[in-house]
Amino acid sequence: MTKNSVLEEKQIELLDLIKIVFQYKWYISVVVVLFAAFSVTYSLLATPIYTSTAIVAPNSQAGDSMSKIAGQFGGLASIAGIDLGGGGNDDKVDIALKVLTTWGYIETFVEKHDLAKDLLAVEKWNKNTRKVIYNPDVYDSESGKWKGEYAEAPPSSWILYAEFLLHINVAEDKNSSFIEISIEHESPDIAKKWVDLIIKDINDYMREVDEKEARNKISYLEKQISETNIAEMRTIFYQLLEQQSKTLMLADVSDEYVLKTISSAKVAEERTRPKRAVIVVISTFLGGMFAVFTAILYGVFRREQSK
Repeated sequence: MTKNSVLEEKQIELLDLIKIVFQYKWYISVVVVLFAAFSVTYSLLATPIYTSTAIVAPNSQAGDSMSKIAGQFGGLASIAGIDLGGGGNDDKVDIALKVLTTWGYIETFVEKHDLAKDLLAVEKWNKNTRKVIYNPDVYDSESGKWKGEYAEAPPSSWILYAEFLLHINVAEDKNSSFIEISIEHESPDIAKKWVDLIIKDINDYMREVDEKEARNKISYLEKQISETNIAEMRTIFYQLLEQQSKTLMLADVSDEYVLKTISSAKVAEERTRPKRAVIVVISTFLGGMFAVFTAILYGVFRREQSK
């Protein structure tokens, strides 16, 4: 078979496919319209989700002070058997971000602020009243009791933890050290509130950890001072004691102990998803592809049967 004959055969096959498409154009049109109508209906009925985002950065003031203390007195502390640390605030930020998404911390966070119903029972958000409407089959807002699958036993901490992870997003820019903390929720008011609570609580948590550690070191140093008669060692202990007291003081200087807010969270005015235009375009395109493919498949099958 010559090259020209092969090209002619391919052209004939292409023309046959085009003829099949035109033959079933009404079927294709109906399928495309149905896909488009379904996508429009879905995008209109789907519950809007709003996102609130805050930008934070390491609080360098506390970190720099702690690094200087560790650098100046680290050697003395090692003699006394005390680890002052020396990683600075970057290490504290890394720890805070790790803690932020752990099961134990989120369990405490959800319980402290009573977030369970807003995680699992929200049906929709009323834009006019700015109130959350709960699914009556899941949660009775009047009595405050769970219903349905949680009627006998409230949702476990693992279920709440897994659900909370679907709402939160933490993105760290290693180049700029800026961190975006975002919350997605049916209510833009709740999304903003949660972001604020997250930043406040993780700062409080890290402050409490450092304060507890500093108090333990102070107690240890005071005990060593009372039990030591060597003047040089007592001098070292007093110097370390002074620095641990400074640590406690630094912990009380700022409410934003580890993470400092650069751009506070705002109440979103527009939904994040569903993106109606994108849904309609993609769904309509897929519907068209499906209709053309099935029409060609059916047309070729009919022709083969008629031979």
